[in-house]
Amino acid sequence: MIIYGTRDVTLQSTSFEDHFCTNCGQKGTICCTVFSRHAHIFWIPLFPYSKRLVIWCNNCKKEFHINELSPQLRSEIVEFHRKCRAPLWQWVGLALIAASVLIGITNGITENKNTKKYFDSPEINDVYCVKYDDGYSLMFIDEIRDDSIFFIHNEYTYSTMTKVKNLHKLNYYDLDEVYGYSREELNELYHEEKFIKKIWRSLPYSTANVKIKESKTIDNSIDDEDFESEEEDVSEDSE
Repeated sequence: MIIYGTRDVTLQSTSFEDHFCTNCGQKGTICCTVFSRHAHIFWIPLFPYSKRLVIWCNNCKKEFHINELSPQLRSEIVEFHRKCRAPLWQWVGLALIAASVLIGITNGITENKNTKKYFDSPEINDVYCVKYDDGYSLMFIDEIRDDSIFFIHNEYTYSTMTKVKNLHKLNYYDLDEVYGYSREELNELYHEEKFIKKIWRSLPYSTANVKIKESKTIDNSIDDEDFESEEEDVSEDSE
């Protein structure tokens, strides 16, 4: 469940010593407080989006609308309201979102650069993310021989690329089958057919628990924590 809403915080209060209350006639009792309202998610402030005034007499406690005040007092209150600024901490949520987006973009650019570098200079155990008609899967380099590169394919797919690294488990690969490609074939798969999407080097084996369907497709619509901590047994009998 997502908890969200709005909250008011006090910015500043002041009194206007030279003005009289039109209700009780006391001088110097008109007070004003400016509040800043921000949106929040899980009580983390996202951004401020409005300010509001509360004007009252500190003697008779009557609250006033700004239009009920004299032009001079109204002008002073408007100027006071204008100078009150929302604190920086009310922007922290938006700053975190912007930082996350920037980090994601930076990581994506870095991964794309690394993919090109690793494709041009392959090494044994490089892990390739590949795109099939039914989703994304992995394969890793088992052997490099002259102009040919031999891969071991993963038996499973994710419908999206975001969690495909979770498939990098040794028992998810078909170790009995090795597929060889010439460099020319790989160039075509990478540059023209866009079959090869990402390449990772020194990728550690995943420890995430994932749900395996009989169709050998990962169901990434269900969170990993919904499953038991024990990893499911994957065998050829599920075919």
